[in-house]
Amino acid sequence: MDFNIDILNQLIERQQYFKELILSINDSRKHYQKVMVIDAAKPSLISSLIYKTKKPVFLITSTPEKAKILFDQVTKWNHVIDANILPEPDVIPYQKGTADPVITHDRLKILDNLLNRESDDNTPVLISSIHSAIQRVIDAREYIVNSYRLKTGQKIDLLELTDMCQSIGYNIADIVENTGFISRRGGIFDIFPPSSERPIRIEFFGDEIESIRVFDPDTQRSLENLKAVSYTHLTLPTKRIV
Repeated sequence: MDFNIDILNQLIERQQYFKELILSINDSRKHYQKVMVIDAAKPSLISSLIYKTKKPVFLITSTPEKAKILFDQVTKWNHVIDANILPEPDVIPYQKGTADPVITHDRLKILDNLLNRESDDNTPVLISSIHSAIQRVIDAREYIVNSYRLKTGQKIDLLELTDMCQSIGYNIADIVENTGFISRRGGIFDIFPPSSERPIRIEFFGDEIESIRVFDPDTQRSLENLKAVSYTHLTLPTKRIV
């Protein structure tokens, strides 16, 4: 027999302690609320809070291992959330060394998703270890100022877009295979922003963006249609992103 999570959420909502907790969360005069909960009950309580409030949630654990366990538990309890684990930085603060570009990309992608959410997107839930959470992150306002967004139906001159991308650090290539490169062929514009796992292909009809698709750099085949794409200034201070 299938287990109905919605019914359990409704049962938890009827409990007096839960009603008081919701009132406390919605009280702008309170900056925090301490709740003692056994580990086994945390996933169900978190799920019910998300179900009731529809507000973004940031969960912090003591270790990376506990963050992964909590991620698995929460996503099983609630299937209508957009949950992510904030990747562990491989370079600790004040340590000399170059950050892993894969980790930089993953953290940047999460930041971009949080700042460019649509109103109908699922509730965002970010889970992190304390070590990952205390790592300095670029200020959201600075990130927004240095990021750009293209949507289907938007009108923009393709030559101006190419020039603008070059001015913020992108290099032109015949074929886009790596982060930081762009390519233009007729009404097709390819770009590989640091916040994307794969390059993006933008097709124009005149000056209007007709389609935006993720594509495989090896086969050049389209993989997924997108409504919009964000790309950032390549000279952003990445030491403050990771």
